[in-house]
Amino acid sequence: MCNALEHGVSEFHLDREPAWWRWRDLPSEVFTSTTLVKLSLGTRLRCQGIPSDTSLPALRILFLNSIWFEEDQSFDVFLAACPALEDLTIHYKVYQGHSYVISSKTIKKLSVTFSFGFDFAFSRIISFDTPNVIHFYYSDYIWWESPQCRLDSFAKATLDLHFFNDDKRYVKNGADMTDLISRIRNVKNLHLTSSIVEVNTCGLPVFNNLVDLVFSSKQKGWKLLLPRLLHCSLYDIGLLDPPE
Repeated sequence: MCNALEHGVSEFHLDREPAWWRWRDLPSEVFTSTTLVKLSLGTRLRCQGIPSDTSLPALRILFLNSIWFEEDQSFDVFLAACPALEDLTIHYKVYQGHSYVISSKTIKKLSVTFSFGFDFAFSRIISFDTPNVIHFYYSDYIWWESPQCRLDSFAKATLDLHFFNDDKRYVKNGADMTDLISRIRNVKNLHLTSSIVEVNTCGLPVFNNLVDLVFSSKQKGWKLLLPRLLHCSLYDIGLLDPPE
């Protein structure tokens, strides 16, 4: 594994068999490659700390699947060491107990999925500071704080938002996605999943630039969304689950 990195490979994938009681530390060579263009790090891998000489100057595509960063600021330092990064995909199945901050001026395609659908006694904060993202995908369970967002330029967005299953009424009353949803008002291509209807309690903005919409919902969701669409110059509307 380390030999491959030392020989200057441009693409590297590291994963391990899922065993919940075992974690494996990431090799330091992963953080100091001058040739890596695409890096994929899979499940059950742990980052205890970012080396002081971390540098990935050629990295353009990064995929992280449930990587455990033990220090709160490690992920921030990791991204800062990737000055050419354009495509970032993050998938978490386990909550790490701290905030998630995604900050980069070079990322053009961002996909973030949090698939742990259970509540915690403490809250988290997600921050998106990615002003040059063009394609944005976000799937998550709704928390009390709306993600702090700087998403100024994206043309295509997919939102897949859910409420917790165990105490839906309680979380629904406190959930807030206002800032995130207000940031999509200039999007041109939008895909809303059926769950967005429930999240609609915080309101949807008027989509002034929207030209292409894919909306998966039945009759109730379509009726809620229709008044907003009257203000859009839509060329194409796709219904995955048309109203009966």
